[in-house]
Amino acid sequence: MKLLDYRKLNNLTQERIAWNLGMSQSNYSLIETGRKQAGTRLVNRIIAETGGQVGYMELRPDIYNQIMVGVKG
Repeated sequence: MKLLDYRKLNNLTQERIAWNLGMSQSNYSLIETGRKQAGTRLVNRIIAETGGQVGYMELRPDIYNQIMVGVKG
């Protein structure tokens, strides 16, 4: 699930989810819209905050693909 979809499904504002993640709304907006890439630690916080509904596949497909190659390897 995309971060935007999760936020809307759970009736959260950008300000609220950004606060929950310990970041500014402006930085959160950049990540939600794909204009900025989340670092590994932030991805892990997002996964925890969303209960795993948003993960590496959506936020960092580059890392997700590396993980999957290693698993299939």
